[in-house]
Amino acid sequence: MNRRMRDPGAAPGQSGAVALILVLVVAAALTLAATYTFRVAWEELKSSGNRMRAAQAAEAAESGLAWALARLNDERPVDDACRPAAEGAAFRERYQGTPAMPSCSFIGGAWSCHCPAADGSSADIDGDAARQAFALRLGSAASGVTTIESIGCSGNATACLAPAGAGAAVHVARAWADAARIPAIDVRPVAAITARGSVQLLGGPTVVHHGIASGGLTLHAGAEADPGDARLVGPPGAPALSTIVSADAALASVDAAQFFASVFRMNRTTWQAQPAARFVTCTRPCDDEISRRLAPPGSATLLWLDGGLRLDGATQLGSPARPVLLVVDGAVHLRGPARIHGVLYLRNAEWRDEAGATLHGALLAEDDLLLSGPTRIDHDSSVIERLQMCCGTWARVPGSWRDF
Repeated sequence: MNRRMRDPGAAPGQSGAVALILVLVVAAALTLAATYTFRVAWEELKSSGNRMRAAQAAEAAESGLAWALARLNDERPVDDACRPAAEGAAFRERYQGTPAMPSCSFIGGAWSCHCPAADGSSADIDGDAARQAFALRLGSAASGVTTIESIGCSGNATACLAPAGAGAAVHVARAWADAARIPAIDVRPVAAITARGSVQLLGGPTVVHHGIASGGLTLHAGAEADPGDARLVGPPGAPALSTIVSADAALASVDAAQFFASVFRMNRTTWQAQPAARFVTCTRPCDDEISRRLAPPGSATLLWLDGGLRLDGATQLGSPARPVLLVVDGAVHLRGPARIHGVLYLRNAEWRDEAGATLHGALLAEDDLLLSGPTRIDHDSSVIERLQMCCGTWARVPGSWRDF
């Protein structure tokens, strides 16, 4: 008969107790390991969520800077949803130097924006389901430079502006950048007519420059200046011929591209691509097309006219309060009594006037200029100054971006 072997030194039931203790120890160790693993996974999950929300807030802040720059370059009036309106103030006029903070929230796959009244101080975007949002504050631009502050968050715009710690689930990021306005014209012309090459006037035009402080010049040419039968009117008491500067070696030494860059602080390709400029084809009379581009409130004042400037009727382009800048790539043919307030930059030598046009501002010619007809060109310093101060393109100042 088989009998169980028993350790003579072991007390009864001791083996079972040891086994039970071992099982409990292993179970406790496994429980601790599982608890630690779960805690690590939970902390990693929370950390991943925090990083995602922080990235959303940072991207929203950067989006706000880009959106603000686009709005600064849009001169059209805006409504309460930041969309173009028929009347009112433009975005720049409405918010520069004011406490009001326009904002946008990303809801349902699209951005929804709110432009509060200029005397407001808080964002008002409804929609707690917003995944991202930003609110903006614009500094004043008395010197031509404004600071854009963009507050981005991973929730709605109201949460963006909540006091620190009020919403633990919302991450907030702030970014700043300076934007400077590149003026429509960089250097004010000192003469009523400035040509890099020669100037010849025919058909009885009148060229006027009364301003002593701004030079009092009627004609400024890099080569020969022939006034022909033109009537030149300078400051009181100044002989007509004393208002002419010709054969200017410094002016003649630059090529066409350099002359363009000296006037506008950029080359032709960049000028055409700037947000403030518009391209108009004018190979045939384009009175209506130009008037349509200039008529709406906040419309562009910088036009590139491809094919020249051809006007048939009594057309007015610009005004003393809102002058225009026309880059004319082709011949000028005026068959109606046009009245223009602003600066014309000609890339072609031919100017033909049949009805007595008037230009208040200045005329610049990239090469030679042959002007014929009873045109009156009156150097208007106030118009040129207004064009330089009011119009142009806003761009980020290099090195100005920061998020600290």
